[in-house]
Amino acid sequence: MGGRMETAVSRDGTRIAFDTSGSGPPLVVINGALSERSAALGPYLDPHFTVVAYDRRGRGASGDTPPYAPERELEDLAAVIEAAGAPAFVFGQSSGGILGLRAAMSGLPIRRLAVNEPPFIMPGTRPPPPADVPARLEALVAAGDRDGALRVFLGEQVGLPAPVLQQMSAGPMWPRALAMAHTAAYDTAIAGADGVPAAALATVTTKTLVLWGGASFPWINETARVVAKALPNAELVKLEGQTHSPAPDVLAPELVGHGCAPVKVSCALVAVLWTPGPRCHAGMVHVVEFPPPPVPLNRPRFHADSVGGGPRALIVVPPTAVTQGCPAGSSTSRRVSLELGNR
Repeated sequence: MGGRMETAVSRDGTRIAFDTSGSGPPLVVINGALSERSAALGPYLDPHFTVVAYDRRGRGASGDTPPYAPERELEDLAAVIEAAGAPAFVFGQSSGGILGLRAAMSGLPIRRLAVNEPPFIMPGTRPPPPADVPARLEALVAAGDRDGALRVFLGEQVGLPAPVLQQMSAGPMWPRALAMAHTAAYDTAIAGADGVPAAALATVTTKTLVLWGGASFPWINETARVVAKALPNAELVKLEGQTHSPAPDVLAPELVGHGCAPVKVSCALVAVLWTPGPRCHAGMVHVVEFPPPPVPLNRPRFHADSVGGGPRALIVVPPTAVTQGCPAGSSTSRRVSLELGNR
């Protein structure tokens, strides 16, 4: 946790705690199952956004007014977005990604959306959880058996192998997870039992980044592909070597590249590089004396570089923006006024 803790009041009166840090357009972070708000992304995102990390209901410093329903979490998110400043860029991790997608389907004021491995379960990709998991979770928590509830959730709903689950239960994070065991039923309800809601996703016009880890579960990778295909305005990106919980320094550049607001650069000296190469291709602009961002942005559309001892940046823009009349193989320099950012 970090930054300034504040609270937003949800529609049912529940107080939702959130931290803010950084400066810039608001980026609301929705955490996944069995986790509280975190400042892990702050050092990477604070230069670009006002980062708003909140405790979902029933976790950390947030309240938990019964009875629970997924709609209450949508209302919680709406209150946080309103407090942060609508419309907001929203990032959801795991089940937080499902919540973000459901929020976009519900019409919440989201200007851009990014989700990492939303755990909808596609038929045929893994054994489906038993239909009685939600009821068993509630019964175990009501009986005070939080350990049993976590084992049912992680073993049967999430699908962790027994050795992995055993290792987790012996680790230092287990006591914190036990304190949030009652919310396992919440995440189960958010995921639902019907797989990817393709028809509803097809109505979402918000530009969406769908991420998946190269070292994550095969079944959830397939889910990410199906989700991206269902969305009419989505980009699917693989995080090489990453598990279900990507490293902040790998995740952050993708979020910056997807969600940063346009930045005006006036009278920049621009060299239009037409010759394809390992770092430049038609439509890529070499902006001299444009300071690189503090996070390495290694996506083709915005690549920070250092050439000739000075800060430089490679930025992809539509070729027609500055390259009209330039034949292939040529280059030119001119002073222009550009508006740069994700398009």
